[in-house]
Amino acid sequence: MIYRTVLLCGLFLISANLFCQNDFSIRWNIHDEGATVEDNPFNGSFIIKNEGETTLLIGDTIWYGYLMGDLIFDLNFNPSLYSGKVLDENFEPGDEFSVSNIFEWPLLWESAATVEFCATVYGEGIESYLEIPYTGDDNPTDNITCVNAILPTYTAEIPSVDLINRLYRVNDRLIVETNQKNSTTLVSVYTMTGQLLLTQSNDNLEGKIEVSTALFTSGLYIVSIEQNNQIDRAKILF
Repeated sequence: MIYRTVLLCGLFLISANLFCQNDFSIRWNIHDEGATVEDNPFNGSFIIKNEGETTLLIGDTIWYGYLMGDLIFDLNFNPSLYSGKVLDENFEPGDEFSVSNIFEWPLLWESAATVEFCATVYGEGIESYLEIPYTGDDNPTDNITCVNAILPTYTAEIPSVDLINRLYRVNDRLIVETNQKNSTTLVSVYTMTGQLLLTQSNDNLEGKIEVSTALFTSGLYIVSIEQNNQIDRAKILF
């Protein structure tokens, strides 16, 4: 919870110096703040409330998403993106609306790990997340709600071993240095939601493989390599 405490303190000090006119809060639909949840599928639904005295009009937008540590996700687990709602009716002081999102945990983090998983409402308009999060919110301390999520125990037909020695990028090339040489290596790249973007078979004679990433967008990816019926995975930020 240290990251969240520091973030909220900093945001509160920043927002105090801005012209503020809105005040939103967020809470889980079925979870208690700080609870430990091991459900899969996970109910990531939440409720946003207008805590302020200002009415948001039809056509205005409110933006929200998920946080995990210093990583930002939209509701589809796309990294560094945000989800939003265009209001189809006025959002009066005291009004609430629910955002429904029940999902299977993607293969993002360590199997069976416990992580602080948060839902957050950034606020009105793109200014609420573009530069300073929660811009225009009188009280950003209630713009985040978190639980301790226990991720599923992932199983795989192929045992995971230490095959990747080093993983890095040079311009538009992904370089994978492996601990084994002289063996055929299958390299696969996935999005954080498990979508396969690339698979490439290589004659790995020198323990180094190069893969073109020229068409990849910025974000966090999972790189998987397979050698001799063994597999290893690592994450890399493009």
